Amino acid sequence: MKRLVYLNAVLTVIACCLVMITLAITGLLPSASANDNGRSAPIAVDITRIGGSELSRNELPVNLSRIAGEDVSYKPLPVNIKEADGRPIRSYPVPVAVTK
Repeated sequence: MKRLVYLNAVLTVIACCLVMITLAITGLLPSASANDNGRSAPIAVDITRIGGSELSRNELPVNLSRIAGEDVSYKPLPVNIKEADGRPIRSYPVPVAVTK
């Protein structure tokens, strides 16, 4: 009798797992993912404030001092720009304004 209860419990767990697998395969079970799987649309983001300060002239304040744990405050940053505003960069040098 005790063996039959254990067997029924194990078979019930197996049956529940099979039902969940079937629901996941058919897409009836909702899934969460962080990658773009074609079901999500891009979201436009308009940043107007950072830390209580308003942004103006489409400029984003950036202060780089470390990249991957390495201090970069004393040397030039490696930059590889392939496109700007969706258009490929074909001419060199690329105009860049660095301000402090």
